[in-house]
Amino acid sequence: MGTRALALLHTSVPLSTSLTTLLNEFAGQQAEDSPLVLILDDYHVIDEPSIHASLTFWLEHVPPHVHLVVGSRVDPDLPLSRLRVRGHLVEIRDTDLRFTREETQRFLTQRMGLALSGAEVTLLEARTEGWIASLHLAALFLQKQTDPSASVHMLSGSQRFVLDYLREEILTNLPEDLQDFLLKTSWLNPLSASLCDAIRGREDSAHQLEQVERANLFLQPLSESRQWYRHHALWAQAMQHEAQLRLGTDTLRSLRSKASQWYEQQRMFPEAIETALACEEFSRAAVLIGRFLVPNSFHNAYHLLCSWLKRLPEKLLQAQPELCLQYVLALTFTTDRRSPGTWEQVERLLQWAKQGFEATHQWEQLGEALQLHAELVFFQGDLEAALALTRQARSLLSEQNLLYPDNVVMSGLEAFLAGETDVAYQRLLEAYRRLKNLGNLSAAFATSLMLGAVCLEKGELHRASLRHSDAPCALSDWVGYSAPLW
Repeated sequence: MGTRALALLHTSVPLSTSLTTLLNEFAGQQAEDSPLVLILDDYHVIDEPSIHASLTFWLEHVPPHVHLVVGSRVDPDLPLSRLRVRGHLVEIRDTDLRFTREETQRFLTQRMGLALSGAEVTLLEARTEGWIASLHLAALFLQKQTDPSASVHMLSGSQRFVLDYLREEILTNLPEDLQDFLLKTSWLNPLSASLCDAIRGREDSAHQLEQVERANLFLQPLSESRQWYRHHALWAQAMQHEAQLRLGTDTLRSLRSKASQWYEQQRMFPEAIETALACEEFSRAAVLIGRFLVPNSFHNAYHLLCSWLKRLPEKLLQAQPELCLQYVLALTFTTDRRSPGTWEQVERLLQWAKQGFEATHQWEQLGEALQLHAELVFFQGDLEAALALTRQARSLLSEQNLLYPDNVVMSGLEAFLAGETDVAYQRLLEAYRRLKNLGNLSAAFATSLMLGAVCLEKGELHRASLRHSDAPCALSDWVGYSAPLW
């Protein structure tokens, strides 16, 4: 079969004549015979347009019992959309080829002879994202280790076997401009055409992303609209390692700086802050953190805030009293403030804040810092220091900013410190009711805790537990209420 068509290829007749001859020969085969399957592997090496055109012609006239199987690393230059709509196309994509966890388990144990725990298999499957080549390379690496289980946690895109494979088999075979694009965007997660344009100073990123996706270069669209993408984690790590070698630290820092500015323009402040910190633009990061915070709110992302602020140089933090106060609140949310290390850090931050506000004559802010300090030392059990700090704060704060605008709270605390527990209880109970009616939940809640301390001192444990019917503050009153101090 195909002898005559092959002979025609060596003559001057048009290519379509040879194809028609082959198609007629196929059509002459009895349909009840076994189907014919033509397999074309490594089709991605074809770049001659006339070959794509001839294969398209062939597909449009092929008899129904003849099937074509194309293996390619990139989408072939064929009318795939038209074939897809007609139901004439079956696609096996990278998502279909990825190993599931069960397949990963069987491959590692039965094929590669590795005795790994279920957790270790899951970790390998997650890191390779089911990519068979990287999983195979990882297994070969583990086979050479004296303790494969311990070595599982060492695997990353910077491992030599992964780097060599990606560099030799994939990266170096790409056009220079595509290599440059991948290296410069490898650390972006997620990435978009606009963001890539901004850091590269070019306007062809949408086309480059399309090329990367068509080439199946481990790029995953995050939605059907294909506005945002992400790189395969292991591939990204390997490219980042390569980018460090080829582009250098200064270039990467410049790219991150541009990305941070783009994020800021899009009001994507967490990304802008993270990227500014990564390129060591600490002053800019501090400004962005200030813009990200919601004033007078207990609903800031304090875990995130802690991770940012601890990366700022100490000297810069000392010059930012507002950030020092926010850092204190973040620590009370995310750590055990009663531990000596945390309390030491809190007091240091409060000292910097107070010194900063005093130096710049920001008296209202100084009063807020003193008031916060008073609350914290109160919950450390130092009532005398709390009362002294509260008096200092009252002399600086306006009425609306006082945590305890009612002087009855202060007089109740003074009575408690003087040992007059019955008087203290009555005054604090009166203050609690006033504050609750005014809707000052923070002050009312704090006052209820003071009442609990008074009840403990009086030996009235049922009231101190906040469960008695006459309790000033049942816990159910505060469901859903969050504050950093309690």
